[in-house]
Amino acid sequence: MVRDREETASQDCKWLTNPTYANLNKIKILRFAQESGFSVPDTYIVNQKDFFISNEKEFISKSVYNPTITSWGKANRCMMYTTSITDDDIDNLPDSFIPSMVQELIHKRYEV
Repeated sequence: MVRDREETASQDCKWLTNPTYANLNKIKILRFAQESGFSVPDTYIVNQKDFFISNEKEFISKSVYNPTITSWGKANRCMMYTTSITDDDIDNLPDSFIPSMVQELIHKRYEV
């Protein structure tokens, strides 16, 4: 896995953050952004289904640390990425789960 990731990262690509060397803690980055005057969405670390049931906001889920590129076999790869949490996702959650970072969904006008 690491070899594949390093090979991908070293290809003739321009990276804003090379995934081989990235070491991000998004909670720290969000705190720094807020202290620097940026508006940041409400962010929670949750592990209970009740959080979503008792809250009527729309949410996204994202990794706390670097998005992880995982591979198995020759052709199978996946990566953790930001995703919207749907009602079906909530319905299918167990009552408790591993701690996950969720943020209030902010509908954007454009992608940066």
